[in-house]
Amino acid sequence: MKTALIIHGWPCYIENNHPLVELLKKEKFKISAPKLFKKKYTKKSVLNQINSSIKKQPEIIIGISLGGTFAQILAKKYPKSKLLLIATGPYLKPKAKILYDFARFFLLSDILFLFIKFMPWMIIHPFYKIILPIIGKNYSDYINDMKTNILSMKKVKYSVYRNIIKYAFTINNEPMLSKIKNKTMIITGKKDIMMPPELSKLMHQKIKNSKLYEIDAQHHNLFNDKVIKKIKEFVI
Repeated sequence: MKTALIIHGWPCYIENNHPLVELLKKEKFKISAPKLFKKKYTKKSVLNQINSSIKKQPEIIIGISLGGTFAQILAKKYPKSKLLLIATGPYLKPKAKILYDFARFFLLSDILFLFIKFMPWMIIHPFYKIILPIIGKNYSDYINDMKTNILSMKKVKYSVYRNIIKYAFTINNEPMLSKIKNKTMIITGKKDIMMPPELSKLMHQKIKNSKLYEIDAQHHNLFNDKVIKKIKEFVI
């Protein structure tokens, strides 16, 4: 049976009802999607968790958002696997300055963590909109995504949060991109402020055997019908 490795981003796991999972199951893939927020989140520990979930070389390695940075690292180990990079980059360089302020404050104090942990989502809602504004997105979809993200954030330990932020703002895979030989598809949203399309263009430039697909979307709403069709063409 064909195998697919999915490396999720932050803050949500990839669940069975995700359109990507539904597509891969329909195409008879066995899916490995380890949940990476349950243990210490460092480069070494996350790679250990991912490697322990791999029983044989996957036909395709999929990295979403922050998970894409790990997918790039694993690509060198499995050069015959197809590589699918979605809403990611070789490093984190968000357009919004407030995200840097948010990260610094989070590392200095647990107040923000306690706010997220114990406040109802409707109180968190206005602050969430400042960090991830609505840009050309259906409002009901945006609210549903927001609820899912906030509920997921509430389940993560503070120590794990700190490690995620430290990793996100220190990882830099740019020097290794030119060494990636895998057949690669890169998907980016033109309005993505978390992982701006410039990062995807940089990966496309550095990874020789790559194709870039840009859509009119943000960071968390890339999986529309057109994207799923493109992914299907790539994986089969």
